[in-house]
Amino acid sequence: MGTAPLQTCSWAEAWCWQWLVTTLCTNGHLMCAGCFIHLLADARLKEEQATCPNCRCEISKSLCCRNLAVEKAVSELPSECGFCLRQFPRSLLERHQKEECQDRVTQCKYKRIGCPWHGPFHELTVHEAACAHPTKTGNELMEILDEMDQSHRKEMQLYNSIFSLLSFEKIGYTGEASATPAGHRAWGWQLGAWEHWALGRGHRPGQAAGL
Repeated sequence: MGTAPLQTCSWAEAWCWQWLVTTLCTNGHLMCAGCFIHLLADARLKEEQATCPNCRCEISKSLCCRNLAVEKAVSELPSECGFCLRQFPRSLLERHQKEECQDRVTQCKYKRIGCPWHGPFHELTVHEAACAHPTKTGNELMEILDEMDQSHRKEMQLYNSIFSLLSFEKIGYTGEASATPAGHRAWGWQLGAWEHWALGRGHRPGQAAGL
């Protein structure tokens, strides 16, 4: 997974790698941004005061501060690109993966008219030159667009149903699910995975559900 951080997150310990933004409690214990947000959210669900996992002092957005020295050090640590597997400083990795990596996954420019192709960026030009979708007849394109509309409606129904279940008033808390870091990670992963799915399709939480 690469070089270990200079220190580990107070709450999640060595498994956590969300270190580009760090938070410091009033007694100096470090937490990564992701774990800090999960601690605040979990405390809110239980109607409790959030506390530092190490010293149990109160933590909140107003009481805690960022540690810019640690953030600077972490931004220079090597991290592996998930596409080409090359090593880059963390501060440069996001730009590389979004704009520069020749192996990053991309889609055909004709995806709006139904082309399902996705593959490495270095194969995009060859695919688009041979893509059959621009040569389809109007009737063929209408059939494809109808299928896409039906698929989109099903996704929106699923989105609205799940978002309704996740609304704050309907969330049920169980101590077993969140009593340990593993429980927090599972809860955070489920919400994070859904958010990633929704935002990837241009949905904004609350928008589709009419909230």
